[in-house]
Amino acid sequence: MLLKRPQNAPTKSNILLNDWQPSSQTYANSISNKITTIQYQYSRLIESAEAFYITYDDNCKALKKNQKLISAYKEQIKFLEDYKSKNGKLPKIKNQESSSRYLVRLHHLLDKTNHQQSDLQQNIRQQQMDNAERLERICEQVLSMLSGLHSFNQFIGSLILSSPSADSKNRCLRNEKSKPLLIGALSVLLFDHLRRNKQLKCRYLAPLAEQIFKHQDETIDYSLIAHKSAFSDSLRTAKCGQYMPDDIRNEYDQLILKPLLRAALVHSIGRYSPAAKALFGENSYQKLPNKQRAKLLDAIYNHSQFYISSFTQLNPDDKDNLQSYQLSQHILQRLQVTNDPMGDLLRLPMVFASVALSTKENYNYQQIHACNQIFLAGLKANQYRKDYTQNLQKILGRFPIGSGVYFIQEENGEIEKALVSSLLPFDEDEPIAKQVTRRQLQFIGSGELIICQESNLYFAETRKLSYLSPQVLELKFGNHFSWDATEVWDLQISSAQFWRTDGSLKINGRYVKYR
Repeated sequence: MLLKRPQNAPTKSNILLNDWQPSSQTYANSISNKITTIQYQYSRLIESAEAFYITYDDNCKALKKNQKLISAYKEQIKFLEDYKSKNGKLPKIKNQESSSRYLVRLHHLLDKTNHQQSDLQQNIRQQQMDNAERLERICEQVLSMLSGLHSFNQFIGSLILSSPSADSKNRCLRNEKSKPLLIGALSVLLFDHLRRNKQLKCRYLAPLAEQIFKHQDETIDYSLIAHKSAFSDSLRTAKCGQYMPDDIRNEYDQLILKPLLRAALVHSIGRYSPAAKALFGENSYQKLPNKQRAKLLDAIYNHSQFYISSFTQLNPDDKDNLQSYQLSQHILQRLQVTNDPMGDLLRLPMVFASVALSTKENYNYQQIHACNQIFLAGLKANQYRKDYTQNLQKILGRFPIGSGVYFIQEENGEIEKALVSSLLPFDEDEPIAKQVTRRQLQFIGSGELIICQESNLYFAETRKLSYLSPQVLELKFGNHFSWDATEVWDLQISSAQFWRTDGSLKINGRYVKYR
């Protein structure tokens, strides 16, 4: 039975020691290991970015100081050597016993300062190269995992489910570092969904996508969520399209998906700059006054742009690499413009991630069901594109992956728990989920269920028409008709077992008491 965790029971924050060190996950499995490794690498990227911001100003000051010294030494050497050339001897120099020894010392100081300058420039370049390599490695690892619907489900679902529970002390810190990965994966999926639906409006990205898929037969629907082998049900096979050939996928990754993912991963890295930290104060998760928040957002954006722009100087002769980084920069720039077809590729996933991986001090897991209301409010205020928003809503559904739902088992009328296991439900109000209890005892089914509205206790109409009286419902659930799966993930619900599936899909309809 999925019981509430006792006070002295182990928590995920205790199990996941030292902030995502790969060896520290006691309840590791192949899926979460890969994600944990990526999270660990991203955490190291943040540390290197912090060091970059701290040392950059000092390095620039040192470079400027050395350059002044070099210029001064050269000027003095030139003067002395020109004088000797004209007069056949060196001039007498005040406070110097020997002009010739002084000239030798100037040459020595010039050589020493030139070496220092060269070493400093090399160290700065090496730091930038290391940061760029870390970022590229993360992008490549994430993209290699995002192939097929099941892989997207595992990646996005695991990020959400492995987040600390609402009362965990390190929830904000952990979620802050997972958010960019979630935003990146959703941005990639949203872009592909828009491309397949021929709804891309980006002035630059749409023609680029057309170029990549220009030889595609119009009857072939290549897709990131397609599997090499078909699903056991024809509905999902049709929904997921056709598996993408390696050559097309590689070009797609390099020209579009990697720049998009890169932009997602660094869009908020400026928050680790000293300028942003000074505005945060002691509590980086506190709610700031509007003016101070505006200054903070400017600081984060400017330092994020500065961070990624530093990579464009590494290989200016490599045009493909330069264009890739410039595209990431451009995506970040468009993020500053509301209702923008390129900016919304990141902005809309950011809205969802801010709820699913909340860094607010006061958080309730049921807020995840309010995402649709947030999107609608944004549409009303003309902040987001309607077509893009509708596409993301279709991807997430009303019950996003990782949501816990209560449903009435169609066969026997038992109230069971299910955990949403898939993106892209056929109906936004009817999640695809895995049953995790049977007769109130822990049980993880091998197949998936479509939880129809008439069996989902989240809906008032379902509760009203069910065989359960309001008094029984009140006694059992109070006013909570969804549940927080993060509290039991990898403790009572094994991630390895949960993500294992036989590919079957059943519809769980309304329970009829007397058949």
